[in-house]
Amino acid sequence: LRVIGAKYGAPGPPPKPALSPFKAYDPILLLVVKAVVIAYMWIVHGGPARIPDQEWLIAIGRLSGLYAALVSLVGLVLISRTPWPERRYGMDRMTHFHRYVGFTAAVLMASHVVDHDRICQGLKHFDLGPDSRLRP
Repeated sequence: LRVIGAKYGAPGPPPKPALSPFKAYDPILLLVVKAVVIAYMWIVHGGPARIPDQEWLIAIGRLSGLYAALVSLVGLVLISRTPWPERRYGMDRMTHFHRYVGFTAAVLMASHVVDHDRICQGLKHFDLGPDSRLRP
């Protein structure tokens, strides 16, 4: 009888996965760069110019919508089991952080809807009383 592997000895431990080529601060730096680009886009397209015209809710609604999209994409990357962040941070830490990113995205989306929709509907004030009706 011949035992497989007896000729070569017992198998050793599996090889460790290679560390991510990215540094620990690289995703944070990338996120800051993207946030600055979004702010620049908002400024170029007239975001701050609307504030003196009493249209500041539209300006804040647009900015919160842009940041809500960015935060939602960060949440997808955190939970997608992408190899390079998983090797660097571990799935447990990424899932834990994904929870807070989700709450942040929900708050930004709600702010976007309330601020932007309030002005786009032509309402002078936002009243949640029993007499309030959203009119087009």
